Amino acid sequence: NGYKNLESLLGKDRIPVPNGDEDEEGWQRWYQAAGRPEKPEEYDFKRPDLPEGMPYDDDTEKAFRTWAHINGLSKKQAQNLFDGYAKTQMERHVAYATTQKQAVATAEQALRREYGNQYEQAVAQAKSALATYADPDYIKHLEETGQGNDPRVIRAWIKVGKEMGGDTKLAGAVQAKPQAQDIDKAIGDFR
Repeated sequence: NGYKNLESLLGKDRIPVPNGDEDEEGWQRWYQAAGRPEKPEEYDFKRPDLPEGMPYDDDTEKAFRTWAHINGLSKKQAQNLFDGYAKTQMERHVAYATTQKQAVATAEQALRREYGNQYEQAVAQAKSALATYADPDYIKHLEETGQGNDPRVIRAWIKVGKEMGGDTKLAGAVQAKPQAQDIDKAIGDFR
């Protein structure tokens, strides 16, 4: 029985354990036997279905292939790690997008309370001022970073729009609606 067990054990493919961290040849042999592909390009990653607005990063995938190969991962191990990383990134993206939407709604509510029925007019003045005086890179920056939804930024552009409201250079500026106290003052001055 012992002889048969020894014979079956010796008949199997055995990979010698590397002698230590410095045994590079031993590690390469170990990785090869564990199922690591010959080259990083031989890893086949399934691209995940990304949420709307999330771009796919080919550079990160290429770097991940290299890391997986250096660390001796099999195709299955590399795919599992890649899937886990992609899932985490997608969850973060969705959480960020949700937070941004909530911030936009909160900012709009705060500004609507502050400006009341003048809200639409104030926003139109801010948009006109922004379109007139801001360069496209700044506008793109506001959109990408979400800073365009910051009430402080909106208030600043509303102020610019109001200041420039009487200026003919500001095309499309919404004229201010007369307030009740302004009408009363005008009637008083006329009398």
